[in-house]
Amino acid sequence: RNQKYEQRMRLMRLHGIDRVVWNRYSAGSQARSWEYDVIAPGYKYNMPDLLAAVGRVQLQKAESLYSMRQKLAVRYNSELQGIPNLSLPKDVEGHAWHLYIIHTEDSNKRNRLAEALQNQGIGSSVHFIPLHRMTYWRKEYNLKTASFPHAESFFNGSLSLPLWPGLNWKEQKRIINTVRKNLLESS
Repeated sequence: RNQKYEQRMRLMRLHGIDRVVWNRYSAGSQARSWEYDVIAPGYKYNMPDLLAAVGRVQLQKAESLYSMRQKLAVRYNSELQGIPNLSLPKDVEGHAWHLYIIHTEDSNKRNRLAEALQNQGIGSSVHFIPLHRMTYWRKEYNLKTASFPHAESFFNGSLSLPLWPGLNWKEQKRIINTVRKNLLESS
C-alpha cells in the first residue's frame, strides 16, 4: 500500500533494472527494446509465472498449514520437555514454525542424536552453520571461531527435527521416541 516501497521492491526484484524486463520485448515500449539501465545493486527475486500461480494457491492455505505446524510444535514441546540438557524452542507469538530446532549441550551429543535418527530413517539437519565456519568468509575476512562464541554455542548443539504440515502423529511419535531414547540413555 506504500507507493514508495512498491517502487523500491519493483526495482530491486530484478537486478536493479530501471524498467520491467517484459517491456524490452513488447512493441508498445517507448524506449528501444534492448535498452535498459541498472540504477541500483538489486537482487534476483523474480519467479516464473507457474511458481507465482502455485504460490497464490499456497497463500490461500497459509493459515491452515501454519496451524498444523503449530500443533506439531506444541506436541514436540509437550513430549520432549524435561529431558536433561535439552532446550526446546519457545512458542512465542509470530513463530512461523518452519523449523523445529532443539538444542543439546554439545556437538557430540547432537551428532549422536542425528546419527540415531538417521539410523531410524528419520531425517534431521543442522541449519544455520555460522558463516565464520564457511571457507569463503573465514578466508576472505580472516574470521576466527573465538570471535563468535554465541554463534558457536548455538551451532554446536542445534538440530532441526522433522516438521511439516503432513507429519502425522504416528511418525512424530517415532521421532519423539528416538530423541527421548537417545538423549536419556546418554545422560
